[in-house]
Amino acid sequence: MLELSNFNRGFRAASLLILLAFGVASCAEMPKIAGLAPVMPGARVEAPDYRNLAELPQRPTPVDSAKTEETVRSLADERAKTSEEGDRLRNEPFATPEPGMRLKVEE
Repeated sequence: MLELSNFNRGFRAASLLILLAFGVASCAEMPKIAGLAPVMPGARVEAPDYRNLAELPQRPTPVDSAKTEETVRSLADERAKTSEEGDRLRNEPFATPEPGMRLKVEE
């Protein structure tokens, strides 16, 4: 059997090696977050390019309120019809077939 002291020595050596490898790998390169290159200390940073507010397009004209009301009314009618049909189907009697019973297939 392995002695516990030899196992501890090997475990410590492996742990130290893993820790050193992780440290070297983490310092190998600066991280790139969201595809952006990191800014190095002392590097010149360009000023952001802001949009000219005088060149903004005009606000779009609102849709005719009568057309909007017509659309809302038609959607409400469709919703009511769908709800009524769902209630009708829920209340319709349903016969569950017996287990193993063959169902007729209409062709």
